[in-house]
Amino acid sequence: MSALLAAFLAAACVQTIEPLHLDERLRANPPESIVLMPVLDARAGKFDHVLITRDVRTAALRVLESKGYEVSQVAAYSKETRPSSDELAAMDAHELRALAPVDAEVFMVLRVEAVEADDGPDGPGMRVVLSGLVIDRETADLLWRDRTTASNELSGLMTALSRGSVRNGAAVTAVRNLLSTLPSRAKPAESS
Repeated sequence: MSALLAAFLAAACVQTIEPLHLDERLRANPPESIVLMPVLDARAGKFDHVLITRDVRTAALRVLESKGYEVSQVAAYSKETRPSSDELAAMDAHELRALAPVDAEVFMVLRVEAVEADDGPDGPGMRVVLSGLVIDRETADLLWRDRTTASNELSGLMTALSRGSVRNGAAVTAVRNLLSTLPSRAKPAESS
């Protein structure tokens, strides 16, 4: 009886987080590679935390590679008339498709929606709101979409010493949370 109760409690503690949208094709057969487009800064005020897109991009590369994806990067959105970051942030999958490289099978767009002060019990911090899309380039089908909010994991003296570390910590945590709902290609490590 106690083994049954322990199994029930363990199962109850496991929380599966589902993305806002996940196409069954992506769930069943994740692509080998993803093209990571430049991170969009969709914030109203872009003058503070100007390096946030770099922090998000670097973290996304690491997380995607750890999930088993081959990642290629694009330096800029392609089009003769360069849309502003506000115009890009408002585009849907069909419009973004036209800006992705023609040889991309699947591409990812990440958007920074907010970066805000977040004073918690451990001292001053930062909160980052991110959203992301994975789009099939050929069909313009939305394969995955999610959104997350995360705060930095640093506390105490570390938050006082480095504003950049606080921003980076919040960005890394937000990327991990956001991409946790993207299916993984990596094989789980075998326990010995």
